[in-house]
Amino acid sequence: MKRLFLMLFIAAVLSAGCVKEPVALYFEQPVLVSTLSDTTQAVFQVPDIDSNGWHHWDSGADTISMSLYIKETAGQNALISGISYKIYDIDGNMINSKNESYIPYINMNARGQDTLSMSIIVDEGDANDLDDADGINDNVGEGYVSFNVNFLDEKGNQYSSVPVFRDIKVIKP
Repeated sequence: MKRLFLMLFIAAVLSAGCVKEPVALYFEQPVLVSTLSDTTQAVFQVPDIDSNGWHHWDSGADTISMSLYIKETAGQNALISGISYKIYDIDGNMINSKNESYIPYINMNARGQDTLSMSIIVDEGDANDLDDADGINDNVGEGYVSFNVNFLDEKGNQYSSVPVFRDIKVIKP
């Protein structure tokens, strides 16, 4: 009896070794690589409207337009649905964010390229947070902004590009 069980066990082990492995699935998806056209530190000159320091409720702001060079590298068509940016202080804490949607979507052909611009707005509240993060209340603050390109493939699946970063600085003029 033991011999029968041993033979069945050996047969099961040998037959299990002959089973084909699962076939891997490779998804074909577009890959958008984005780079900034200018990587130098962007300086925002945020005015202090009431001249008693930056405050979250005050209306002073500065805007800089930044351009992203986008290239599709996987040979798949993509539809760009928007760009988002996030402003971080020097400690990595998020200060503000904005999403800009494109309707209709921007068509990006396989291996195609395009340049998109986005206006970055830093108001007094953002400037105050950036200034406070460095520990010195001197009306100068530093941080960085990250950009993500949001896109769809031809099947409607949503993706996001790897973020790109640019250093920023706020000063009171």
